[in-house]
Amino acid sequence: MIHYERSLTIDATPDALWQVLSRYMYIDEFAPQITSADALTDGEVGVGSKRRNNFANGTSVVEEVTTWKPGRGVHCAALRYGGNAVARGKCRNPHHANRWQIQGFG
Repeated sequence: MIHYERSLTIDATPDALWQVLSRYMYIDEFAPQITSADALTDGEVGVGSKRRNNFANGTSVVEEVTTWKPGRGVHCAALRYGGNAVARGKCRNPHHANRWQIQGFG
């Protein structure tokens, strides 16, 4: 299994970071590799919310929120990849996921 982790220290309050991360359907505003995002569910964002992230190379991934902790973080599972024959398929594997976690320092 391949595991990739990246962290970033940002000079901002946890509240300010949550204001960005909680805009789940607008990931394209801060994730440069995503050209647009389509909301696939209606209503308030939380566990069960789904979006399609579209990439410049024509591929996409559908993600579903599996954990929603206001002010603390979001965990999303990849459900389906699409765009070309190589990338297309279904995925409900917990190893294909994104986790955004806010931690205070100082």
